[in-house]
Amino acid sequence: MKRINELTSIGFQIDQFNQSAYGKVAGYHYLLSYYKQNKRLVLSTSVSLTEECHLALMNLPLTYIDQLTYQKPILQMVIQNINKVNPQQIEQMLQMVSTFLSHWQVKEICQYCQQEKNVHICHMQGNIALVCDDCLQQYQASVPSLPKVKFGRGLIGLILGAIVGMAAWVAFYQTGYITVLGGFLMSFLAIKGYEKFAGRLDLRGLILAIIVSVIMLAVAEMLCLDLEIIKALDVDFERALDLLPRFLEESEIQEAVAQDLAFGYIFMLIGSFSMYYQAYHQVKRQGVYEKKMD
Repeated sequence: MKRINELTSIGFQIDQFNQSAYGKVAGYHYLLSYYKQNKRLVLSTSVSLTEECHLALMNLPLTYIDQLTYQKPILQMVIQNINKVNPQQIEQMLQMVSTFLSHWQVKEICQYCQQEKNVHICHMQGNIALVCDDCLQQYQASVPSLPKVKFGRGLIGLILGAIVGMAAWVAFYQTGYITVLGGFLMSFLAIKGYEKFAGRLDLRGLILAIIVSVIMLAVAEMLCLDLEIIKALDVDFERALDLLPRFLEESEIQEAVAQDLAFGYIFMLIGSFSMYYQAYHQVKRQGVYEKKMD
């Protein structure tokens, strides 16, 4: 198995953001967490084991499990290399573990209160956990409500951040290079400007940050061209702006600008994709405390 997405073939649901999968096998809930850096897969559930049961479980012939540990309430099984197993083999191992737990009359318990109650796989503001209804409700009640977004102020902060990012882009351009860092800074400062002034980042602010960053990069390119005109013709800024449309009529200039913009947007995408991905899921998970599976 090369990707955690393949676990859908055995009925597991995928959480792309956390690189996790979750599902139920023979009456027990399991959370599978994938660590991409070392290709490690960690299988866990929340149960109450006696010492005798734990020792018996250690002797279970789980072929592909490299490490098995229990620290109440988490039973954890580690597969050191996800490539050496397929989804069906994982399902067989979990089936074997579930059969063992059922034979020993082991009950699932809540990760939080560690009581034998009906548990559910839940999203707890970005984290996945096995919790009971009571703990989920208590957790929801204990977390303060999200602050109201001040959209007008956020828009001002977004534009200010993008302007600073645009200035950084122009400065990088003057060195003769178009860099990934320039595109990243423009996007990063736009998002942080909105977040700082608005009180928090929301989906509306994230979308606007992307749009404004794209526009500002084009504006930055025009400013760079304007500075080139000033250097070449020794004219002031206003006169260079007047001459800009004429220069843009030249096919060679058009090709150079198109190439700069193409590289700029590619580098912006390379530099900012991960940040946008993280920010999007941060926005989607704000204040989310919900059941994912009973």
